[in-house]
Amino acid sequence: MKEQIEGVLKICDRHAERLRWAMTELQPHSPFAAEALSRLSNVELAILDQFSTRFAKLQDLMGRSYFRQYWN
Repeated sequence: MKEQIEGVLKICDRHAERLRWAMTELQPHSPFAAEALSRLSNVELAILDQFSTRFAKLQDLMGRSYFRQYWN
């Protein structure tokens, strides 16, 4: 069980690392408002999309795997 939790944590760390990178890249546009979002380049929009996807994956993984394994 410990190995399973460590494997899940490794994946969580990878998602968190990518989220930190995306936040750093998007920092110049913070705080996000409609006007700021309309000025994003295609690359910045892709980074924002990647951020939202990684966040959802991290949240799902933690709820589905980590917390269930940790509390059992």
